[in-house]
Amino acid sequence: MMDANKYNYTVYGHLEKFFLLFTFLKRSQKSPMMVSYFETNGASAFLFSKGTLHPFLQKFFGQTDRWQRLVFGSASYYFSMYSACFPSPLTFSVLNDLRLPYSNSDLDITDTAPMLKELELPSGDRFFNSSLPYSQLSHLNFNPELDNFRSLFSMSPGLRSLEIAESLSSFDSDAEQYMAMSCSPILELLTIHHGFHLPNSQSVLPFLKLPSLKSLRLKPDSRCATRETPWASFELFVGFVHRLALQLTTLSIQSLSLTDSNLVHLLIHLPTLQDLTLDDSHLVVSPISSEFIESLHGHRPSSLHPQTEPIIPRLHSLRLLNVGATVFRDASVVDMVQSRWIPDRRSASNSVGTLALEVDCLREFTMTFRKRSKEQAGDVYDSLEHVERDGMRVVVSWVKPDDK
Repeated sequence: MMDANKYNYTVYGHLEKFFLLFTFLKRSQKSPMMVSYFETNGASAFLFSKGTLHPFLQKFFGQTDRWQRLVFGSASYYFSMYSACFPSPLTFSVLNDLRLPYSNSDLDITDTAPMLKELELPSGDRFFNSSLPYSQLSHLNFNPELDNFRSLFSMSPGLRSLEIAESLSSFDSDAEQYMAMSCSPILELLTIHHGFHLPNSQSVLPFLKLPSLKSLRLKPDSRCATRETPWASFELFVGFVHRLALQLTTLSIQSLSLTDSNLVHLLIHLPTLQDLTLDDSHLVVSPISSEFIESLHGHRPSSLHPQTEPIIPRLHSLRLLNVGATVFRDASVVDMVQSRWIPDRRSASNSVGTLALEVDCLREFTMTFRKRSKEQAGDVYDSLEHVERDGMRVVVSWVKPDDK
């Protein structure tokens, strides 16, 4: 980790720091390096002098052929300005993970990084200005303008994982033309950041066509505070999920403001789901209610799901994290878990397959409370000890009384 502002050589002494760097590089020899480099406006005089780098950085940047992971954060300079200080182009022969937190970053690094697999950059059109596609990329974290989104998968045809904001800015009110163009036949993992909307922005959900998607994650945008209002894009999300209904196996939802009834409505569309994670962090009203828990029962109808067919019948792993409820019908949790503990169906050969009225065996159950102590529930959850002894992984945790 290197912060250019920290190393003021007029204060700390040039020779001592240079000796430490030289010793480190010599001892580590050819071992791959994980590098995080940050520089802000205040370091400009320190970095460049008459077109050259400070000797410290000359030595540091001379090791780029060892860099395996790079986080390059410069608010003032493109990376090409650093590389121009060397007589020959810098090479990144083992670099496989590149993260550029500033939107003004250039992508010259990728020209000499044949092993690059993961790329993160916040926004900008330089990604689309390349004359060649980024065929080697398998993961991309990027927020393009919606007007450029139609070119995303053609510029990175090998993507298996994409991380993107749910709301993208657009300068074209007629975005329907992009729908057929935003298709990836091989993408398997999609992570969507929700909760932050720019002016003239639109949801990306109607414009995604992902026939091979298996895993879907919803995470809060880092620019978004605690969520109090219902998610405005819920209906668009249901439509998107409906197109994935017969293929999605993993769903993770974090800090998303939903009602318990909307959550049940969503899960009804996912009969093939095997792994479900719901994280209640930073929510004022929790969708993980007792009524929601009762709707997950293996064979009993509930007020939110009066139908006979169980929802998410293929469920193997259920994680309910940071549950914010202060009052809970704990017996309904135990009853639901026991209704899905069917040891005879643990193996693939004994799975119920397509039988709609039966459920697979639940293998893992985790529930963590952020506002309740164990004393409030008493010994209700002790009755799950027998299913844990028989093979289910069960974790129930509480907030410490002093932390409430």
